[in-house]
Amino acid sequence: MEKELIRLLLDKKFYTKNKSRLSKEFFTNGTGELYETIRHAHEDSETDLSISEVSSLHMDVYNPASTRAKRENFDFLIQEIKELPLPNEKIANNVIRSLFKRRIANKIAVLATEIYNGKDADFSEIKKELELSFDDIDKDEYDYITSDVNSLIDKLKDNTKFKFNLPMLRDKVNGVGEGNLIVIFARPESGKTAFWVNLVAGVNGFASQGAKVCALINEEPAIRTQMRLINAHTGMTFDQIRADMEGTKKNGPR
Repeated sequence: MEKELIRLLLDKKFYTKNKSRLSKEFFTNGTGELYETIRHAHEDSETDLSISEVSSLHMDVYNPASTRAKRENFDFLIQEIKELPLPNEKIANNVIRSLFKRRIANKIAVLATEIYNGKDADFSEIKKELELSFDDIDKDEYDYITSDVNSLIDKLKDNTKFKFNLPMLRDKVNGVGEGNLIVIFARPESGKTAFWVNLVAGVNGFASQGAKVCALINEEPAIRTQMRLINAHTGMTFDQIRADMEGTKKNGPR
């Protein structure tokens, strides 16, 4: 994974996103020195790096006095990295964040042990490490709301993707959208099923507006509710539906 991370770190955007979490100690078996070269190269470059550029910088600029054996080992490492596939970026981000938090936890443990063993109780370093861990929030993962009231109202309007087909209800509640949950309470046999069947399959219902609907039925047989949905959507009785289907078979779709 260390070598795969090296490949991803050539990408300027990925490096910039993770540079505050990265440390040379994450990389072993020669990749730590290579990481340092990549870090220095990104400081001097505004674009992505190539493995060939990093290789030249590492040996000719930062380590010009390397022995022949060290150069051969480095060439072998570069060849290995070139042949590796790029890892999944999301997984790589999670690995880096996990390593970062483990490094902070280790530092806090060492500092706490030193205090426990008699060192002056200076908790400022522990506090600093804790603040680093709290600051490690990937802001790209969160949606931020605006404080502008007009924008908030506009966003709420956009969240009523499917309108209610009952005028009295639509006058009170415009509709529903993604993330909305409707809970319907009523006494037994008072029309709860008929109510939602109409909302979904009635005239100008959710189905007519393009909604994909999944119904989970655990009371009456599901086939009965299914037929009620078809009745509501087509406006036809069972016999009319059957006759219409037979006509379609003989004459083709109308």
